[in-house]
Amino acid sequence: MRNRKGFTLIEVIAVIIIIGVMMLVAVPNVTSYIVGSRKSSFATDVHAYIETIRSEYESREYGPLLRDDEIMLVPIEIVVLEKGDAGKSPFGNYIYSKSYVVIVPERGGYQFYANVVDDAGYGVIQTPYNILNGEAIQKNVTGIQSWNTYNGTNTTYNYNSRLYKWCENRTSKSAKNDSVPILLLCEE
Repeated sequence: MRNRKGFTLIEVIAVIIIIGVMMLVAVPNVTSYIVGSRKSSFATDVHAYIETIRSEYESREYGPLLRDDEIMLVPIEIVVLEKGDAGKSPFGNYIYSKSYVVIVPERGGYQFYANVVDDAGYGVIQTPYNILNGEAIQKNVTGIQSWNTYNGTNTTYNYNSRLYKWCENRTSKSAKNDSVPILLLCEE
């Protein structure tokens, strides 16, 4: 009697088929989990930008507080984050010319809206701070106009059926890039 060690061809093929089926099930789930995790991380980063901008705005580092007929566009490029800033989202590099926070006076307080996009096409458009989470981060974000198109031009900014136009540039006392202005827009 001969001692036969090893696997038959049918056994090897069966194992390969089983591994293939498991991969078909596992890979999409793992990929979905990774993308969801990155989106949550993106939202956390945007929250950090907004928190810094909120703090600096309330301490009047951008000048006087807004009147009811004004809004402010603060480019995230000027913000120095405590955790450090590599200028990257979890998907790619931020497009700084299209990434800014809009500060709007509302009901005796202020609302902060994020317009942030990266070069991989992920981002948010006009998303309020209080609903910004991983689910708010979308792929193929388009339609974010560059903040600098409003700088001293005839371009109007539409918010809540009201039109705003550039009226003043401001600077920040703590900006990491002081050549980038903060835009004050006034209602037409």
